[in-house]
Amino acid sequence: MSLTERTSVTTAGAPGSGETGAARLPEAVVAGAGVALIAADREGVVRLWNPAAARMFGAEASAILGTPVESILPRAVREAAAEGLRRALAEGAAMEFEFRYPDERGRFRELAVNVSALTGGGGETIGVLLSARDITRRFEAEQRLGEARKMSALGDLAGAVAHHLNNILGGITTTVDFALDTREAESYRIALERTAEQTARAARLMRGLLSFAEGDPQRGGKARIRDVLDQVIEASQRSAASAGVSLEVLCGPLPEWTVPQGAVTTVLLEIVKNAIEASAAGGRVEIRAQGEDGGVRIDIQDTGRGLPANALGRIFEPFFRVDEATDGPSAEHAGLGLSVAYGIVRALGGSIDVASDENKGSCFTVRLPPMPT
Repeated sequence: MSLTERTSVTTAGAPGSGETGAARLPEAVVAGAGVALIAADREGVVRLWNPAAARMFGAEASAILGTPVESILPRAVREAAAEGLRRALAEGAAMEFEFRYPDERGRFRELAVNVSALTGGGGETIGVLLSARDITRRFEAEQRLGEARKMSALGDLAGAVAHHLNNILGGITTTVDFALDTREAESYRIALERTAEQTARAARLMRGLLSFAEGDPQRGGKARIRDVLDQVIEASQRSAASAGVSLEVLCGPLPEWTVPQGAVTTVLLEIVKNAIEASAAGGRVEIRAQGEDGGVRIDIQDTGRGLPANALGRIFEPFFRVDEATDGPSAEHAGLGLSVAYGIVRALGGSIDVASDENKGSCFTVRLPPMPT
């Protein structure tokens, strides 16, 4: 049996209803459904187009029946739709995708489409069913919520920047006032040294802000992940040696595709730097890299003091200090480094996670998906 053949459907009639009414119930359900229902045969030709579909897509059934189902979809989602149709026909699998579609007034609507298999009386697949619903209100609500969260985050960030800059400027003012009051050459020298330290802190803060707001991590040159790792290890050897920390590298088979060199180097350098700083003299930082699911996984493990449990969920927040969760504030290592690293990895489609045991050390895991060369 195919979708092009006329079939009758028998259902159990409700009490008091006639057989004809029961038989026509499926037609009434399809016609009265609030979601767009579109059925296509195994060749992808539209055989059913309910009134909700006509309203949603602005086309009557007479204009659509007999045409390829892909023709009603924007070009940008036809590939995803074709894959959904193929899987539904071959495997009976269902899938969902979303896209924007202009209504009759030219306003774009956000639509969600579910693709599933249609089976005949013998259990054979005879076509596919697409059910589309308008999710514009939900989409707009999520956008408003996202904007509200963004503004809240910007407010927190501005407050944190103001706090740190105020501390820096306050330190400079106190030092200069002391030197002016004593009027001694040695006091001037000390004041200049401390002022230089404070301005260097301010410069690091500004560089962090610029990196945080920089934008596209894909900018700049490309390099193989193995070459990026070599660069990170070479750049970190001196600071590790100065801290009395050994730096060990274990690399398994790695893919040959390339990554944005500057962005990925920034991520790994920041994590390795933190791992070295967290480790006491005689400690060890281990970098392990290997291919995983077509992508790459990089683990950076240290033998430092670890992170308290209440810090794990906040470690990637701008200006978060581990000592906020322990002994009190200290601006020495406050900054945006891990926030920048987190943002870069997410922008590249990857993930960054941390696991830690107090007094035993932490392990940061960076996963990057396959990238075109």
